[in-house]
Amino acid sequence: MIETLADGTVVAAYGPMMAAIRAVKNGTVSPDSAMIGVRAAFLMQEQLARFSDVIRRNIEEVETDRRYPQVVNLMIASARQAADASVTPLIAVAGSVADLVADAIFADEAVTLVTVNNGGDIAVRMRAAAAVTIGIRPNAGSDGMSHRMKLDAACHIGGVATSGFGGRSFTLGIASAAVAAAASASLADVAATLIGNAVDTEGAPVVRRPARELDADTDIPDLLVTTRVGALSDRQVEAALANGIGKARRLQDRGLIAGALVALRGRTSVSESLAGLVEAT
Repeated sequence: MIETLADGTVVAAYGPMMAAIRAVKNGTVSPDSAMIGVRAAFLMQEQLARFSDVIRRNIEEVETDRRYPQVVNLMIASARQAADASVTPLIAVAGSVADLVADAIFADEAVTLVTVNNGGDIAVRMRAAAAVTIGIRPNAGSDGMSHRMKLDAACHIGGVATSGFGGRSFTLGIASAAVAAAASASLADVAATLIGNAVDTEGAPVVRRPARELDADTDIPDLLVTTRVGALSDRQVEAALANGIGKARRLQDRGLIAGALVALRGRTSVSESLAGLVEAT
């Protein structure tokens, strides 16, 4: 499915992918430029299907390979940077597709701004004075916005991704939303998942089940994923947020991300490094 909206954004759906692609060329929104990204996205979905056995392996069992398509190698590379033996390359799939779609469009030097929103994992490319505002949801599965992140070419952020309980993917934690900003959407995708997993606290009333019981086709069958979160005390909320920001800080110290925002039960915590970029709506 391909649809061009009234504002020139092109929405493309193929299998599990639903992406909103917007490009500005010569000062004007360009659906034709966005269509370059659509073609790239559709090709990647076919490639991912052909290499499904590779991208479902534990990251310790797979390396980049010249025989793999670019999107698969990008997923592997980003997942390996996580230094987390529990993950598979699929942890980076949405962000990696968004990155390569954006890059395909941005190869045209007349294009000054590209945004690719692949199910909440967003790739951004900007030249010169281009700028964009990214809305941040307080809950991974909601439509409302609680904060906005203002980006320009000077901030060197190329990707913003969101994870959390109630979102499209499984989580091990209890975050309402874990938002990571990084140089690429692929890395932001990985980081958002890891930060969301870290948002937890001792004694929290959480129900978890093996992922295989919820999805027979999951790439993380043995991990216990969150299925319900009960009432939390103020102390538990604050402790869980602190754990999430602590994980973000460690990822930032390793150069994987620029910073993060973590939300839980109406409260938020933001990395100091993003203080000048993120504001409440």
